[in-house]
Amino acid sequence: MDWQAAARKAIAVFAAIGWSWAVALLSTREHLTAIYTVLSAAPPLWGFFALGNASLLAAVLGGTLLGVLGHRTSQRDGLLAAPPMRWLLAAWIVPLADLARLLGLAIPCTFLEPILMAGITGAAVRGIVVAGGARGNASPARALDSANPIGAEPRWRRTWSALRSSSALRLAALWGLALAAAVWWYLESRRAYDDYLLGYNDFGHFAWRVVNTWEGRGFLLETPGLPAFWDHFNPGLALLAPLWGLWPDATLFFAVQAVCLALPAPCVFAIARRMGASPTAAWAWAAAYLGYPLVGQFNLNCTYGWHPVSLALPLLFAAAACLLRGGHAAAGAACLAACSFQEDVIAVLAFLSLSMALAAWRERGTDRGASTPGATLHGQLSWRGWLLAAAVFLVLLAVVFTCAPFARYQVGRFSRLGASLPEVLLSPILRPDVFWGTILRPHHAYFLLALFVPLGLRELGRGWAAMLAAAAPLGVLLAWGHPPATSIAFQYTTVLVPVFFLAAINGSVASRSVPRGNAAALGALAACALASAWFGALPWSRPTLTDVVHQTYPGNGSTEVIENRRAGSPGNRALNEILVQVGGPQSSVLATGRIASHLLKVRRLDTVAQAGDRWKDFQAEVGPSRSPIELFEFVVLDTAERFYQSPDQTAFIIEHAQRAGYRLVAQQHGVIVYRRPPE
Repeated sequence: MDWQAAARKAIAVFAAIGWSWAVALLSTREHLTAIYTVLSAAPPLWGFFALGNASLLAAVLGGTLLGVLGHRTSQRDGLLAAPPMRWLLAAWIVPLADLARLLGLAIPCTFLEPILMAGITGAAVRGIVVAGGARGNASPARALDSANPIGAEPRWRRTWSALRSSSALRLAALWGLALAAAVWWYLESRRAYDDYLLGYNDFGHFAWRVVNTWEGRGFLLETPGLPAFWDHFNPGLALLAPLWGLWPDATLFFAVQAVCLALPAPCVFAIARRMGASPTAAWAWAAAYLGYPLVGQFNLNCTYGWHPVSLALPLLFAAAACLLRGGHAAAGAACLAACSFQEDVIAVLAFLSLSMALAAWRERGTDRGASTPGATLHGQLSWRGWLLAAAVFLVLLAVVFTCAPFARYQVGRFSRLGASLPEVLLSPILRPDVFWGTILRPHHAYFLLALFVPLGLRELGRGWAAMLAAAAPLGVLLAWGHPPATSIAFQYTTVLVPVFFLAAINGSVASRSVPRGNAAALGALAACALASAWFGALPWSRPTLTDVVHQTYPGNGSTEVIENRRAGSPGNRALNEILVQVGGPQSSVLATGRIASHLLKVRRLDTVAQAGDRWKDFQAEVGPSRSPIELFEFVVLDTAERFYQSPDQTAFIIEHAQRAGYRLVAQQHGVIVYRRPPE
C-alpha cells in the first residue's frame, strides 16, 4: 500500500467521523422554528452520548456510508480528497465550534449549523452520484438517450408511456411514501388536538365557517358581526361543507390537511419526468418534496393547525403537471380552483406568469428543445400567451381586492409601512428606514437559507425564471415585519413551494446529463431528509415547537400543567367531561382558544381572545339592556392556557360573567365553567 492510498483511507475515516459527530451533536439540540432559537441541554462536544442508541447508530451508519462512497470517488479520480470528500470534511466545523464552546468561547448555537450540514450533505451526495454516473456514461448525450426523456409534445399517450416506463415498484414505493406521510401528519394533528395543543385559530375559526355554511347559519360566516371574507378570500371553503355533513368531526380537517400535503408527491414525479428527468431523479424529487422541512411544518402550522391555503398546494402542482403535458384547460381550471382558497395564490400565479413570459420572450425564434431535454413550463405558451395569463390574474386580484371586505384588514397589517395601499407599495422610497431595516433583519437569513439550501442553490439559480416569480412575494413577507411571516413554522410560504420545486427541477435538467440530473435530485433528497431531522416534522424529527407548548401552558419552568392536559391525564379527562356537558348542538359557548377548537358542533361559538374586539357587535346583538356576554349560555375558561388570550382578557370575561349573574357550575384542574342564569 503506497502512502497515497493510506492517506485516502485516513481522510475518509476522518471525514466520516466528522460528519457523524456533527450530526450527533446537532441531534442533541432543539431547533425552534417559530423564532429561530436553539435549545441545547447536552454538554458541548461530547453531549451526543445522551442520544438514544438508534439515533447514534443512524449517525454512525450515515457517516460510514458517505465516507466509503467518498473514498471510492477519490480512488477513481486519483486524488487524496475528491470534491465529495472535501464537502464531508467541512462537517468538522460543527465539532470544532463545540470544542471552542467547551474551551469557554461564547459561540451561540444557531440555526445556521443544521442548515449548513444539510447543504454539505447534499453537495457531497451530488458529487458522489456525478462521479459514479460519469464512469458509467462517458457521453452526456448518450446518458440522456438511455433515460428515455420526455419531449415537449403535448400528448397524453406520451405522458402515460413515460409513467409506465418507470418500474411498478418505484411508483408503488412513491405512493406508499405519500400514504405513510399522510397517515403520519394526520396522527400528528390528532395527537396535538387530543393534548389540547391545536387551534383555535387557524384551524378552528376556518372550520367554524365550514360548519356554519353546512348548518345554514350563513355562507362562510364566522360571527354575525363580521361579513364573510373579512380576513381572507377563500370561497372554495364551501366545497368542504358537504364533507362536514358526511364526517361531522374536527378530524375531518386533519385528514384534509394530511392528504393535501402528501398528494403533490406524485405530481412532482410527473412534473420531473415531463421536464426530462430520469425515473430515478423524478422519484428522488418526489421523495424530497415529502422530506422538505417546510411541508412537514405546514401540518401543525405552529399549533394553529389546518389552514385553507393547504388545499391550493396539490392544485398548483397538478396545474403545472397538466400544463406540461399540454392540458391547458385542465391547468386553468386547477389554477382557478387554487385561487379560491386564498387571495395570495392569485398574486403568485400572476408573478409566475410574468416570469414565464420573460423566459419565453428570451427564447423567441429559437429551438426550445435545444437547451432542455424535456418540456419547459415557459414553453407551453408564447410570451404573449403568458402576458395574457398574467393580465387575467392581475385583473382577478384587483377585482377580489376591491370587492371583498378583507382589503382593509390586510392593508392594516402593513400599517408600519403606510396607511394605504399606495403608501405601502412606495414604502421603500417613502419610508426607507422602516422598509430596509425590516428587510435586513438577521433572522431573515435563516428563513431564506432554510427555504433554499435543501433544494440546492445551484439548481434554484439555474431555474431563475421560476425563482423570479418568488421574489416579490418573498419581499412582501420580509418587509411585513410580522415574525410569523418569516418563520418556517407557519403556512405563509405554502404557495411558494410549487415555485421552488419547479425552479429546482428545471435547473437540474438544464445540463442535459442524466448523471448530473440524478445527482441534483438525490442531493436534494439527502439534504431534505437530514434537514427534516432538525427542523422538519417527520417521525425522525426533533421537537421544534417546545417554546410554543410552554407558551400555551406556562408553568415557571414546570411542565406539570402541560402534562395535565395530555391525553389520559386527570386534567385531560376532566376537560373531556366538561366538553360533553357544554358541547350540545343547541349550546352557545364563549371559550378560551384551545378549548374552543373542541366545540365545533355547538350552535354559537366565540373565543375570549376575540371577544374584546367584538364586544360592540355582541352588544348590538343582545340589545342595550343586557350584557354582551349573555349571548352565550356557557363560558368555559382554561385559566392555565395563555397562547390565545392574556390573563387580563380572561379576567375581563370572568368579571362580566359574574356581573351578569352567571353561576359557577364547574371548577377543576384550572378550568372553570360559568352558566347563564335561567331567564
